[in-house]
Amino acid sequence: MGHAPNRCDMEYIGELIFESFRVPVIWLNDSGNIVHEWIMDHSVHPFHAAREEHLAQAIRQHEASDHPVLITSAYLEHFAFIPLKEQERRTGSVVLGPILFARLSDETLSGLMNDFRVFTDKKAAVRYYESLPVLSKQALMNAAKMVYYMIYRKRLHPEIAFTNEHHSGPLSNHIEHADITIAKRRQNILLHHDPVVEKKLYHVIKEGRTNELETVWDSIPEEELGVLSKTSHIRSQKNLTIAMITLATRYAMEGGLHPEIAYTLSDIFIQRLEELHDRQAIDRLRREALRAFAERVNEARNQQYSKPVTMCIHYIFNHLYEEITLPLLAERCNKNPSYLSALFKKETGVALSEYIQRTRIEEAKKLLTLTDRPIAEIGTLLNFHEQSYFTKIFKKFAGVTPKQYRNKYSSAR
Repeated sequence: MGHAPNRCDMEYIGELIFESFRVPVIWLNDSGNIVHEWIMDHSVHPFHAAREEHLAQAIRQHEASDHPVLITSAYLEHFAFIPLKEQERRTGSVVLGPILFARLSDETLSGLMNDFRVFTDKKAAVRYYESLPVLSKQALMNAAKMVYYMIYRKRLHPEIAFTNEHHSGPLSNHIEHADITIAKRRQNILLHHDPVVEKKLYHVIKEGRTNELETVWDSIPEEELGVLSKTSHIRSQKNLTIAMITLATRYAMEGGLHPEIAYTLSDIFIQRLEELHDRQAIDRLRREALRAFAERVNEARNQQYSKPVTMCIHYIFNHLYEEITLPLLAERCNKNPSYLSALFKKETGVALSEYIQRTRIEEAKKLLTLTDRPIAEIGTLLNFHEQSYFTKIFKKFAGVTPKQYRNKYSSAR
């Protein structure tokens, strides 16, 4: 990435960004220690004693990135990380933040303190959050782009300018034996932001426009989504996600998605949701759920499969953890096995056996990222009865072994 600027240049860049955007700037070395910082005051973080500790996990998670990274901490602060590299060797980071996109409500702050079991003076926590500058997401991105350009003299292409932490790896988590009755507790809870934006979001799902989903979602500040639990921020986020999944289910069915698939997706995501215990994982699942509904609507509109092939796809989706064989599918479709196999390959372009394997590997990726299940157990759950065979098939579709995949993408819960 060229030559990193010297200390004098770095100090000039840091001071200029601080004075221009009124955003805290922290310069870290390759060990994650603070070299220099430009901040408004020294309010003590209510959950962390040292800023280095606060930033260490995010730095490790994104140390391979060549571009600015936007991070939202578990404590609802926002940061931008800009890597410092010289000849492909990491020499440190420039961190912009912490900031807020909007002031936190009293209910949100109380929920955070309950979630993290923080028994401290609430006034100290209030002072900390009130000390953080409020900046729009776009302004933070612009500041990060400016730092990147000043360091490397390179423009960032709009489409690759930021690697957002929400997309750092696969998103979901499987829960075995989850209580399906939770799906019956869906509620139509109105969100607290502009209803026009909400309507646009769900129309994107209804029309299967997956390429627009992230842009519309990112235009809704999280702080404006409402508080649905006064005692726990995590519970509030879960309740909000259940409401959004419920609405997405209805709009997807209006868009042409088969009700069986829509309700099954809803059940699966709500069941997974209840086993998550941190804000980032919940937000990632929420994004995955909305995208999954949009993608399914898009598939339903663009892939007009015959009834037997559609029945096979639905059955595989709903019975992925069970043994699935060609004779079983043929019996379900009332077709000759050889005929069904040839028809499936003709319409989808993929052999039936390969489709089943590929779908199971996609599910395995999810199990590897947010669960602590042993790799051998994941293989067995998905009907790979020999670990060596599971590893072979996983590497065929993912390009790496299950262990390598978990090490790269797994998130602490």
